[in-house]
Amino acid sequence: MSEPMLVILGDGPTFESAIAIAKRAYPFSELRTERLMPSDIAKTTMDFLEECDSSTTSVFAAIGMHALNYARFDLWAKLRLRGARIASLIDTSAHVDPTASIGENCLIESGVSIGPNATVAAGTIIQSGASISAGAKIGKFSWIGMNSTVGAGAAVGSHVVLAAGVHVATCVQIGNQCEISSPGVYSKSVATGTFIAADFPSGARIFQPEAR
Repeated sequence: MSEPMLVILGDGPTFESAIAIAKRAYPFSELRTERLMPSDIAKTTMDFLEECDSSTTSVFAAIGMHALNYARFDLWAKLRLRGARIASLIDTSAHVDPTASIGENCLIESGVSIGPNATVAAGTIIQSGASISAGAKIGKFSWIGMNSTVGAGAAVGSHVVLAAGVHVATCVQIGNQCEISSPGVYSKSVATGTFIAADFPSGARIFQPEAR
């Protein structure tokens, strides 16, 4: 049987972070890296995976950051269609409670804390120093910035971006496809599709007009 191999695909800071964590935390006999830009996802065939033993090879999609979470989703979907075994990477200094649930293709950086019965869905990146409290839920392909916190029982939707220093209070609900770029404490729920930034301190919503 072949020795275990990890293949990391991507580019940029997420790619570099994934490589560093893999080298520290995982005893793969071989680590292979393939640079891939978001604009190249549609045309890449990933034929090089044919050279790998599918029974011992894991793959990690490390592409895109912040609003480019959708690029990471597209790459993950391509890998899933190929039947690839998809890894998650957790830094050695992170604490993940044994009762927490971590989906595939998650990247959990240094000093992160994930509490009891918390759920982190597939494709989510949690940056250094962030904390996910007991029973909190993070949706698919979200981005939790450095030193941000999600309170006990809170729920963050899918494709959400929380910038560094954003603190979601206990039991607060953040809808899907939200971006909160202004640091601070958020003690009220945020509707799906809301953007909160310096230019929109009260939040802005995107509405699609009805077809005529």
